[in-house]
Amino acid sequence: MKRIWLLTLLAATIAVGQGNKRGGGPQGANTPGRGRLMQELKLTDDQKKDFDKLRTGLTKSMITTRSKIQLARVDLRQMYAEETPDRAKIEDKAREIGKLETDIKLARTGFWFDVNKILTAEQKTVWKKMPDMMGRGGGLLMRMMRGLRGHLMGNDSDNDEEMLYGEVE
Repeated sequence: MKRIWLLTLLAATIAVGQGNKRGGGPQGANTPGRGRLMQELKLTDDQKKDFDKLRTGLTKSMITTRSKIQLARVDLRQMYAEETPDRAKIEDKAREIGKLETDIKLARTGFWFDVNKILTAEQKTVWKKMPDMMGRGGGLLMRMMRGLRGHLMGNDSDNDEEMLYGEVE
């Protein structure tokens, strides 16, 4: 029993020591992140305020939608666990989850277009040149989104791209 506790403590210590090494924030200063993006965009003070307002609004929306998804997934697990699962109810719940996940993707897309509205033509060029901004192949924006999701959810899970604008500084 002591060995199990010791191994658990050791594993926890190692896990905490590893931290989030994906980059995008202070831990991964060599990799593109919010700070580098902001520097390269050379936003004016007004643009920074607008950007932060957009980001804050999106983050709040994402938190709300993610919580709805999690609650729906709990309901779905309970439905499967029933003695006689109701196929129609399970399918409806799955559709509900799918709609919420689509809402998240549309919100991110809206954020991208809203940011474009506040940028100058030169800044738009920089914004679009950042490594795979929209996440093809795990690009910058998607990595930052996953970082925030991990931060908000209390983990560094990297298995989906549900949250926007990562490494909270």
